[in-house]
Amino acid sequence: MASFTIGLGKKDQALLELVKSYFGVGVIYDTHSANVSQFRVQLVKDLDVIIKHFEKYPLVSKKREDYILFREVLEIIKSKDHLTSKGFIKLLSLKNSMNLGLSLELKQKFPDLEQIARTEVKGIVVHNPQWVSGFTTGEGCFAVSVESAQTTQQLWSIQPELGLFLPSISVIIFWWKVLRNILNAVVLYCLKMPLLLWLITFQSLIIIF
Repeated sequence: MASFTIGLGKKDQALLELVKSYFGVGVIYDTHSANVSQFRVQLVKDLDVIIKHFEKYPLVSKKREDYILFREVLEIIKSKDHLTSKGFIKLLSLKNSMNLGLSLELKQKFPDLEQIARTEVKGIVVHNPQWVSGFTTGEGCFAVSVESAQTTQQLWSIQPELGLFLPSISVIIFWWKVLRNILNAVVLYCLKMPLLLWLITFQSLIIIF
């Protein structure tokens, strides 16, 4: 079953209600986790609404690579090719190349699946600074760093920070280039996994938000 899902902490469930109202499809579920709610779209006709949105407003991240594979899966289901042996194997191959891939059980039952090449996203430019606000809503956190100062004139150094959780070095470098074009000051730090891209100036935080 194909599905589109947005998960947020229950404190932000009102935002999921707005997303559901915007698309006019889908259902909001409480998950097994006590602190997470999900907006989920599963009906094929409803997923068409989601596809139309992201065709008009393309994803500006590595997640677009998963979206392209997902779109192909949906076409297989709509044409009912998944009911044939060939179509079913193609669907499994596409799923195997998406985000979490196949379960261990499916990998053991279908060990010789074709490896579908992911379409690398290139040449993306973010022209609208409001996109940064949307991205931060899902992937960011605000923090204040308080450390011993390196000068004798000040005992403590206080630095407001905005952090974005990102999965790999390549994605971090991608976002550093994108945000550098929007902000005047972007400092890059790679910490322990999950990696973080930190924007370090107080002025930048005011400009964005």
